[in-house]
Amino acid sequence: MSFQDEMKQMFSRVVAGEAEPEEWRTWWNSHKSRLEEILSRGDQGRIMPVLWSASYRWMAKTQKGVAYYFYSQGRPVKVSGYYEEKMLEEEKRARQKAMEGYHRDTAYARGQWERYLKERPKAYNDPREPIAVMYRNAPLFVRTRQIGDAKERHNAVRETYEEVCRFMRYYHGLAKKAETILTDQYREIIV
Repeated sequence: MSFQDEMKQMFSRVVAGEAEPEEWRTWWNSHKSRLEEILSRGDQGRIMPVLWSASYRWMAKTQKGVAYYFYSQGRPVKVSGYYEEKMLEEEKRARQKAMEGYHRDTAYARGQWERYLKERPKAYNDPREPIAVMYRNAPLFVRTRQIGDAKERHNAVRETYEEVCRFMRYYHGLAKKAETILTDQYREIIV
């Protein structure tokens, strides 16, 4: 079997989602000099970017690069969704690990906060206290975690934040002119 055939066979495995990240890296590194002779710099960059690491996120990028290579050779291929699914699972695990770390790192501060509120029931229950108002509105933000789509979740958090801010400004009697100026500035920052 010639190297060209071996390369196309491995590329086909990547497109089908059959090659694992470590296997791909090992194969690429062992044939790097031959691949540099055959592939253009652009194809090399699309298939194996400089910052590539053995993860499904990078395999999804590699898969797209290989699909583009086949397309440019006049052989369009259908790509498997395997790497995308695995990438989402990896990201979910990374988010969960980060949240566990966050909760572990902030447990002391949250404990202090809960003790502070228990020692000062007025601060917790008095609706005139800004701290109590923000503490009471925290569950509104927590509910947004249940929204699956990231864009919808972002919009829900922003709307909740604007609603709480509107209430706070109203409650503390700030002028309506200041409210419109702040809202316009906030929209300019987002856009």
